[in-house]
Amino acid sequence: MVDENNSGVHESPSPLFTGSFLFFVLFVLLFYFMTGGNYVLAFLLAFFPVGILGGMAENNLRRSLGSAVSFFVILLLSPVTRMIADRIINAVSHDSDGKQVMPVIRKLCSIMVVPGSMSMFQMIILTVGVVVVSITCLTMSGLLPEKFKFSPSAHRTVLFLIRMTKLICCSIIVNIVAYKILVKLSCPPGYSFLVYLFPLCFMFKTWEDVKKDIKRCGDSNGTQKLKTVDVPDTRLSDVAGMHEVKEQIKLRMILPVKQPKTAEQHGITAGGGMLLYGPPGTGKTFIARAVAGELKVPFYAITVADIFSKYVGESENNIRAIFEEIRQNDMAVLFIDELESIFRKRTGEIHETTQKVISILLQELDGIQTHKCKLLLIGATNTPHLVDEAFLRTGRLDVQIFVGLPDKEARKQILENCFKDIRYPIQHGVIDAIAECTENYSGADLKGLALKVKQTAFAGKLQRYTYELFQECLVQTPPSPNAHILRQIREWEQEYQR
Repeated sequence: MVDENNSGVHESPSPLFTGSFLFFVLFVLLFYFMTGGNYVLAFLLAFFPVGILGGMAENNLRRSLGSAVSFFVILLLSPVTRMIADRIINAVSHDSDGKQVMPVIRKLCSIMVVPGSMSMFQMIILTVGVVVVSITCLTMSGLLPEKFKFSPSAHRTVLFLIRMTKLICCSIIVNIVAYKILVKLSCPPGYSFLVYLFPLCFMFKTWEDVKKDIKRCGDSNGTQKLKTVDVPDTRLSDVAGMHEVKEQIKLRMILPVKQPKTAEQHGITAGGGMLLYGPPGTGKTFIARAVAGELKVPFYAITVADIFSKYVGESENNIRAIFEEIRQNDMAVLFIDELESIFRKRTGEIHETTQKVISILLQELDGIQTHKCKLLLIGATNTPHLVDEAFLRTGRLDVQIFVGLPDKEARKQILENCFKDIRYPIQHGVIDAIAECTENYSGADLKGLALKVKQTAFAGKLQRYTYELFQECLVQTPPSPNAHILRQIREWEQEYQR
């Protein structure tokens, strides 16, 4: 059984396995009658069925299996406890020094925990055996793979049955109490069975509670695959340079939302997709956040790690959870980073599961516009030639914008932003000079250079940022090797006549 929901032990205030004490009391009573009044053995055995049910309710089948194996081993161990005790007594009695130990053992054997059934000595042996067996079995079961879990539908069903069993147990106890009270009051007790109708009345509510609790359990244990920012405070004006890029983004994403009537008159609707491509570190993620900030809408970011899973079926569930969350908004920005990792071209080399995930994700993207949510989809990639062409057609990411290395003006603005928080003076003209000689630097490279300058000044206890300081750090922080990536991008643009 494979876990498709990746839900583990519930951490919310109300656990999935409720009524454990009630179950424990019921199992103690059950085993008490089954063992002929041996309440010690009944008490020890009751822990394990509770552990089995608790593990099943929490979708921890490894714990359930360990408890089940322990339970059956201890059932076999209890009849031989007397034999083990007798062998120990015989071994000690034949020992030369046994005269000192035998009185103590005979004293323990004379103390009957359960009259005529179990001595204190036998109880000690049984308790030690129970502890050793349970620890061993639970430890061994922990070695099973993590994917040994119920599927979501099976988990809901099992949890529902366990909770209904708890209600039935409660009704049985209430029935017994009501029967005795009615007899005491000299009333006909024939109607006490009506309490058995109570579980039926709560069946629907129990099923709904189970679904809510499992969903809450999944959300608190990492199945929520979205990285959410309520409303970013970033604006397009914070993006250094890139005037042409920002104009295209405004035309595609911003203006149709801010001027809906004018856009409608031209047959343009809000929503749609846009692909940002270019070398790494050029601010594609920052631009996507700026779009959400301009429109004051929630920003969601996902990567390949948020979708794909090693467990069968879980990737599809991750996609559905993502879009179910997005649909709760009137409008949202969904940013997909590393697009080529998710929407890689579908060839024979791609695994069948990956192709299925791509198809489901495309269906969700096509279908979300039919809901109340208007989705602004932004993808980012360093290798557009690896992206599936089906994802670039009209209605999806039909607008592709190249985000290249910053020009001199942008580099100067980036450097000024990096050093606006320092309290020491910077030599006049240094920023302009460094912006001039960092032509092949990306925005991320410039931030790395600025950090290196700050660290060097701090280590040397400098009180002025000089040109020599920048030149020294410039030699130690070369730009990222983007030539090969840029060449691939140009070839892709030529192939598709962009």
